[in-house]
Amino acid sequence: FSPGEPRSCLDIDPSARWGLTGDLAIAISEYKLISRDLTEIGVAGILLILAVVLLYYLRLRTVVAMGLTIGVGVAWTFGVTELLLEEQGLANYILKRLNLPEGPKDLTGWEKFVNSIQSAKKPVHIAIVGKYTHLADSYISHIEAFHHAGAALGAKVELSWVESEEIEKGHGIDVLEKADGILIPGGFGDRGIEGKIQAARIAREKKIPFLGVCLGFQLATIEFCRTVLCMEDANSTEFNPRTRHPVVDLLPEQKDVTNMGATMRLGAHKALLQKGCKVSELYGGSTEISERHRHRYEINPEFVERIERAGLKYTGRSEDGRRMEVAELEGHPYYVATQFHPEFKSRPLKPSPTHYGLVKAALAYAEHKH
Repeated sequence: FSPGEPRSCLDIDPSARWGLTGDLAIAISEYKLISRDLTEIGVAGILLILAVVLLYYLRLRTVVAMGLTIGVGVAWTFGVTELLLEEQGLANYILKRLNLPEGPKDLTGWEKFVNSIQSAKKPVHIAIVGKYTHLADSYISHIEAFHHAGAALGAKVELSWVESEEIEKGHGIDVLEKADGILIPGGFGDRGIEGKIQAARIAREKKIPFLGVCLGFQLATIEFCRTVLCMEDANSTEFNPRTRHPVVDLLPEQKDVTNMGATMRLGAHKALLQKGCKVSELYGGSTEISERHRHRYEINPEFVERIERAGLKYTGRSEDGRRMEVAELEGHPYYVATQFHPEFKSRPLKPSPTHYGLVKAALAYAEHKH
């Protein structure tokens, strides 16, 4: 909609369902407005939180909320907007409204982060193989983790979305083979599983840097068992309860639980890492980490010894040693998979270590290709 033209009231209507009452007017201005301008034309203040939401999601240039005018001009770059809002006193205003004391501010780290994003010159192409790629927000934590990792490495991370069901039809293979790195994120259900398994195989055989997360961790194991160990029907009992090689399964103590929610392993759990393994090095040499989980099925301990003898090492395990947490493939520049979700704890100034590792390996791979 054009500057100065009110947006349709149909777009405003949901605010009533959020419990916001009263009149609400929205318009885009060509120029930064001051509170006096809006007072003169009789526009009332808007709830402050809603104003910031409007700035972000409707890409407005100026919003007045409870007497404070906040605007971002035309700069909608990741990380820059926060600095612009700070310059306009938004943080101090919020502290004042909440009767909280103002403290010293040090934005040095954030400014360095923003500068890294803006000056990034090294392009790197990561293919994300998912089941919900038509809704990119399904993988928002991974997207942000790549922003964080790219900034830390001075890399311009370009993401390509590959629908796993399309791989099963023979589409998207060229995207995977041309990528500098491949990510297989989490998911539930059997739809598109074979496409993800094929993507894991491409990454393994062509030595393309690879990261598997949660379901991606399990499928990397299944692919390895099928192809390397010749277990043709290797699978998860989630997808094939009758498989002769249930390399992914419920642990014995889970099988008698009838309430499905009770079988989920949720929240933060510790993982013990082998000293000197890739993932330990990415975590600064730590041999004990804590990451968040959200899964039901596990790598079947009965197959672990045979899998490891063939070269796929489980370098991270639970404290009791029964649950596999991290897998690393010998002889591959970066073939890493985790049962946990490292993306959940990724932050702009502290990127997910395994996403950082993937981007770093992808940069080396891209340089080698050229």
